[in-house]
Amino acid sequence: MSATYRDTPPAEFQEILTLWQGLRNVLQHDKLGVEQIDEQLATGAWAWDLVLEHKTPSEIDRLGEVLLGPVYTSHIHTWPEIDGVPLTPLLQLDLDRASSSAGVALGSGLLQAFVRADDRLGESVFFRTIERCDVEREKLHPIPSFGTNLNGLASIEWADPAAASPSCVQVTGIEGPRFTCCSISELSELFDLKALDEVSRTKAGRFQEIVCQKRDQWSPGGFHLFGTFYPIQYSQADRDWPLLCLESEYGFNFGDGQAQVFFSLTESGETVFYFDWSCY
Repeated sequence: MSATYRDTPPAEFQEILTLWQGLRNVLQHDKLGVEQIDEQLATGAWAWDLVLEHKTPSEIDRLGEVLLGPVYTSHIHTWPEIDGVPLTPLLQLDLDRASSSAGVALGSGLLQAFVRADDRLGESVFFRTIERCDVEREKLHPIPSFGTNLNGLASIEWADPAAASPSCVQVTGIEGPRFTCCSISELSELFDLKALDEVSRTKAGRFQEIVCQKRDQWSPGGFHLFGTFYPIQYSQADRDWPLLCLESEYGFNFGDGQAQVFFSLTESGETVFYFDWSCY
């Protein structure tokens, strides 16, 4: 299976890449500026936006895809806990659907992520995969009691019996693909364009025209599978490609920032998932 989420960008982005190859040759003396544009253009990737719907815990399909709500557990895959305190569920994703959408082999079944209830920094995120053959509705276990410490990285208000209208989030579908790219810098901010020959200035003008037209459309913001993200405290070049991009909304608390679930394919064919977040 080939990773199609980075294949065949839209025509305007391909034009930018072609223009940049010509401009790069005449601007290569400015190494830092060239490296910055190179890095930004390397972030282009297709994303699939999540369709999200608030639901009460009793309405959530625990065998489906979930953000901040009750996920699938059974006698084999019990609800994880530390020191007798259940971990807070961050998400449950369908790896089969993600794999088929983006053309990358991530495995089969449900990917789950949990965090300590009192963890406000995302330092204790735990991932596990439940194979598709083990996901059976008749083996579903009850939701545990979470106590009163509900102020961590992710909201668990939905599990509070005293909450006025406890809600969590069901992923009801995906839309796309749409192209995403990290914001591309203004060439005039990085280079002395007046020093270029007329042909190069024309290319630079066209390059910037496309960037200005498409910047909002190619925004990497929102809740989406794959794609890329805004480089706040780290960039795409510093990380593996994201499986899931999250915003500080719907009960997630990343301050004025965002978070990602990244995936890495090892030489042995194993898929490793990890979490990171950043804010301004």
